[in-house]
Amino acid sequence: MISSVWVEKYRPKEIEDLILSDKNKKIIKACIDKQMIPNMTLHSPTAGVGKTSIAKMLGSKFCDEDEILFINGSLNRNIDTVRNEMTDFVYSATFSGNKKLIIIDEADGINKIAQDSLRGFIEEWSNECSFILTCNDISKIIPALISRCPKVNLTILPEDRKLIAGQIYNRCEHILRDNLIEFESDALKEIIKNYFPDIRQIINMLQRLSLSGKITLDMIKKQDSIKTSDVLRELEYAIIDKDWAKIRIWAHENYNMDNVYNIIYDLLIPKIDISTVPDFIIITGEYSYRSSLTGYSEINLASYLTEVTNRVKLNV
Repeated sequence: MISSVWVEKYRPKEIEDLILSDKNKKIIKACIDKQMIPNMTLHSPTAGVGKTSIAKMLGSKFCDEDEILFINGSLNRNIDTVRNEMTDFVYSATFSGNKKLIIIDEADGINKIAQDSLRGFIEEWSNECSFILTCNDISKIIPALISRCPKVNLTILPEDRKLIAGQIYNRCEHILRDNLIEFESDALKEIIKNYFPDIRQIINMLQRLSLSGKITLDMIKKQDSIKTSDVLRELEYAIIDKDWAKIRIWAHENYNMDNVYNIIYDLLIPKIDISTVPDFIIITGEYSYRSSLTGYSEINLASYLTEVTNRVKLNV
């Protein structure tokens, strides 16, 4: 019986538990060695790579529970959050006298007015409080905030993919064995390949599949086949309807799909009007190539689907 949500139960508590490149692990280790939390902005266009976990782990090292304020920027967007909740927090009494920490998760969801107000707040309370921002889209954070909370880029570079994948495998293996779940090694590797580098989604998938008591490769392939069929049907309808909102959501949810450009090509090529087949082939080739170079896979896929929808005619 599963007693808790695994992503929270196994959230990293020590630096050794963090799944990071060697370069970024050194940055976090330096904070711990110096026994301080500097202001920083943890960013990566990919979800589930450890931004929030790093912030919470650092907080747990140097602050008591009542000395940490966690704000979800995607929910608390307006200036009142900055003026009221944060002000009340910094004025509140604590027992240890430690420097406090404010974590603003998904800070790219906060509007520009609130961000501008936060800039002054950071300056005013810098001696009493540290600030960690996390975000997916660094371009939505105003430069004045970045200058006060310097960037730490958690984007996984091509040369680090093998290292990170190995760390994820080891973590997942530990979780499964700790919960007495039988699994096939190839099945675990397939899940990691399908959802890499989103550690949160990988662990959530493992927990869901673990309800059967054993995770097999056949189970993964059967599930992926059903899922892929449904997901592609959603994309096809969105393109036909020119439903830009659904296209953008589809790109957000599926940009990590293995061989996504090949899959879309195979899906659409039989249904494209002959007059626009050359355009479709060229567009697919260009964006498929770009996907291997960019760190913004979701934006690249969304741009590709937008251009296909605008320039390619489907026979319906």
